[in-house]
Amino acid sequence: IETEAVDLIRVGGPAASEVELRKNTDHWLLQRNGKWEPASGERVQKVLKALNEAPVLEFVADSASDLESYGLKTPLLQVSWNEPPADSNTAAKPAPPAGTAFSATPLIGTTTALIFGTSKDGTLYAKYDSAPSIYRVGASILAALPRDGSRWKALNPVRFTQFALKSIAITKGTSPPVVLDYNPSTGSWTGSTAGKNLTPLIDQVLADQLTNKLASLEVQD
Repeated sequence: IETEAVDLIRVGGPAASEVELRKNTDHWLLQRNGKWEPASGERVQKVLKALNEAPVLEFVADSASDLESYGLKTPLLQVSWNEPPADSNTAAKPAPPAGTAFSATPLIGTTTALIFGTSKDGTLYAKYDSAPSIYRVGASILAALPRDGSRWKALNPVRFTQFALKSIAITKGTSPPVVLDYNPSTGSWTGSTAGKNLTPLIDQVLADQLTNKLASLEVQD
């Protein structure tokens, strides 16, 4: 797989709804509830790396006449990806911007599908949907292919810029919240709690640093 060329990934199976991701210039978007939202580029790279590097343990058959024995008649999981042609003039259009209504764009290039199934003894097998050959593969590949859409979301749960920020409320236990209000025109902070003015106590530099830390928070996968 040419990882940098891939512009679509779909993952699905009987136990979960299909996950679809589209590449928009240099970042990935996840389709959820009819809208696009930022996806984890790191997760995408892990998946493509796993597909490229997962070892084939054994070549099992060159015929697809007995898929049921390998659990491939009703696959446990299917992963597909699209690679557009090298000619940029005919490359697929990017997915819609994050937050817009879902509108699928035509794909140009080659879409490849890989299906996985398990036999009655729990052995994992794989085959390309368009080819007859069947392979035995290690089960560890499944861990790299999450079927839950939430596992594909961007790892930064808080997304904003300081220019768009209006206020931060900090609450501890049952105490009244401390509210920090930001004025983008002056680049300064004011503060209050329960009607009491805290502005003289605010360290403006530390307030800016708090904003930067909140904006750069990342979820540990």
